[in-house]
Amino acid sequence: MRYLLALVVCAAAWGQISVAPTTVDFGSYAHGQSIPPQTVMVTAGESWRATPGANWLAVTPQSGAASTTPATVTFLTVASNLAPRETPQTTTVVFTSTLSTGTPAPPVTVNVTISFKPVVSVSRTGFTYNSLPGQTPPVESFALVANDPNNAAWTITPAVTTPRNGTWLGVSTRAGSGSLDTVIVLITTAGLPVGNYSGTVTVTPGAPAAPIVLPVSLIISSGAPNVSLSSPYFTAPGSLTFAGGSPPTQNFTLINTGGSQFNWTAAVTTDAGGNWLLASPKSGTSATTVTVAVNGVGLAAGTYTGLIRVSVPGAVVPTLEVRVGYTISPTTPVIASSGVVHAATFINSAVSPGQLVTIFGSNLANGVAAAVPPGNTLPVLLGITSMTMGGFACPLFFVSPTQINAQAPYELVGPTAQVVVTLGGVASQPAVINVEAASPAIFSLDGTGLGTATILRNSDFSLITSANPARRGEVVAIFCTGLGQVEGGGISGLAATVPTSASAVVGVNFAAAVAPVRYAGLAIGFAGLYQINVVVPTMGLAATGPVPVTIRVGNIVSPPLNTYVEAQRR
Repeated sequence: MRYLLALVVCAAAWGQISVAPTTVDFGSYAHGQSIPPQTVMVTAGESWRATPGANWLAVTPQSGAASTTPATVTFLTVASNLAPRETPQTTTVVFTSTLSTGTPAPPVTVNVTISFKPVVSVSRTGFTYNSLPGQTPPVESFALVANDPNNAAWTITPAVTTPRNGTWLGVSTRAGSGSLDTVIVLITTAGLPVGNYSGTVTVTPGAPAAPIVLPVSLIISSGAPNVSLSSPYFTAPGSLTFAGGSPPTQNFTLINTGGSQFNWTAAVTTDAGGNWLLASPKSGTSATTVTVAVNGVGLAAGTYTGLIRVSVPGAVVPTLEVRVGYTISPTTPVIASSGVVHAATFINSAVSPGQLVTIFGSNLANGVAAAVPPGNTLPVLLGITSMTMGGFACPLFFVSPTQINAQAPYELVGPTAQVVVTLGGVASQPAVINVEAASPAIFSLDGTGLGTATILRNSDFSLITSANPARRGEVVAIFCTGLGQVEGGGISGLAATVPTSASAVVGVNFAAAVAPVRYAGLAIGFAGLYQINVVVPTMGLAATGPVPVTIRVGNIVSPPLNTYVEAQRR
């Protein structure tokens, strides 16, 4: 079962609400600077109200009556609610009808952008050094940018917390004004014994603003290897868990933060005997990833335990252990290798908060069930099947023994996370996914992730096809998933009831032509489905044939799907 996109098409006569412009950019300001208001003009055939999408934006007046004379509406920033950050911040103001009878006019969305930076920005978030006694680690530095030319003064203060009153940390410049390309962090290891040291470099703006604290970590090692184990598959420190008759492999990595090359060997044992536990490679001379597999052929249902003992002669910790548990049960759910896929593309790719996903495997459910959500909320249990991603419960659309359709929780964070399916209290072994802030992809009309994009004409809600191409300059709606977090924070499993914009800046291209975005956020009435309203480019498109459409969030671009645009009039 694939995701079904239900669209209700209706036609009616209504009044109009007109707003100009529909894009407002306050410009770029630093924390503490005065931000001038911006205005739009509203002409309405019926009474209206304006709803800002973020608490850092105020609108006055917030409502108005029907009038053929344009009314001036002022947008004001609430600086106390604006968090200074390096990237632009976006929200929307939605103008809706307050008509109590008849068919109301469709809403109009105004996209609002502001760049609100801290008084001073720095190019680094912290520093980590590894050194032998008496050696000088490689020189590192950071750049400093003064975003407010009228309050450009700053001071830089190094401070050592380990040991107290230590003097191993310094900086090349302690005070100044304006931007500076290079501030060198100075590290002196003379006289420091083996150990871990910490300190801070604090950049304090001259204007009232929060200081920027850069943590500094210094590790002085004896020269001996300092080897540790790391794995995204660890269910507890140094523990791997397998389940099912033929589960996918897992791995762990040897990491050396010490001073020299090292030799290591790995020995595999099982508590009750048998050769069901495998590890490869079993020796090496450097930091290495070890692949772990289990073989359930010939094993009866039950729980098996084993041990991988890693020996590193001469290391700070010469012996490291990985405990392995293996459960075989007729009802154990198994997530297929690369079985967590994007719902729009069916490709095993990164997952973003709020995204729709599909999971393939075996024993995922004891039957077929589809969600009948109470109100606007999806359940997190269908039959006896549940699923977690990064430890958070996933809202479920559909479950079957071989497939689950679900929404990734908005609480999901990366860079990696574990996916676990539980059937009647029996948990699968975890599948590890990569997590990105966004993973955009457009739904295709045939549900395969290929071919023609699901795009509707805003004026009559008709599907854009080769027989019904889009007109240049008109507004169309693209349906997709994977735009990431939304303004105000999304609620997992909750169908959107009001326009809610994506937190990130979203761009759309028709071939190489940029399509102006009017709205990018949640689609009303759906959980995890996003809608992007764009203006079809008037220039830069081929005269005939399909046009590839892509979505861009930051440096992440969706796979292209085709749409159709009418030929350029001569």
